[in-house]
Amino acid sequence: NPWTIRGIYTYLQGRSLPMMVSLFLLLLFYPLFEDPANELPSWPARILFSIIPVMGVLSLHTRRWSLYFIMGLGAIVFVMEWLPFGMLDKRPGAVIWVESITGIVFFCFCTALIIRSVFIRDDLKDHPVYGGITAYLLLGITFALIYSLINAVDPGSFHLHDSLQREGILPWGDLLYFSFATLTTLGYGDVTPVNSFARALSVVQATAGVLYVAVLIAQLVISPAARKQAR
Repeated sequence: NPWTIRGIYTYLQGRSLPMMVSLFLLLLFYPLFEDPANELPSWPARILFSIIPVMGVLSLHTRRWSLYFIMGLGAIVFVMEWLPFGMLDKRPGAVIWVESITGIVFFCFCTALIIRSVFIRDDLKDHPVYGGITAYLLLGITFALIYSLINAVDPGSFHLHDSLQREGILPWGDLLYFSFATLTTLGYGDVTPVNSFARALSVVQATAGVLYVAVLIAQLVISPAARKQAR
């Protein structure tokens, strides 16, 4: 029966589309619910962020060790998101450290699994375009978590335009916005890195974003048969 828990799990395993959808929902709505100016509850933003590790556990693992690894990291990310400290920018420094580092490792591992499936193994059940887009979105979120860790270590690592100032608070949604503006090389300039390491990392991210798109397009135009023959 496909509508049982086991049936849903079997269907999701090896598919990147569910995670891609959850990532797009996070990008669209997380900043909306996180911004105090909107006077909206923060729990929908937490739910959106919590869906991602759940989708990672259900769909991305390929072997038993990777399942246990993703489950462990995903559980920590999920629990840390629901600790009673409020949103990420309002939490104690130690909590931000643990959550950021765990999230970085989790998203890096998920990105590596999808990139391997798209560029090396070609073993996704759905179209490789979904996997390529999912990995691209994961890259942006991973860098946003790294930027949040940098800002936790060195507050003031990022300068916000006067219209974005919020009493010294830098919401994670702004770092998410900056990360994708950098990844896509838009560079609006309303959020700029001041810390030298953050500046260097933004250069690496922009370069990776350009190269990733070029390599992904080159990979997708090659027929599956030609990719298998090349391997």
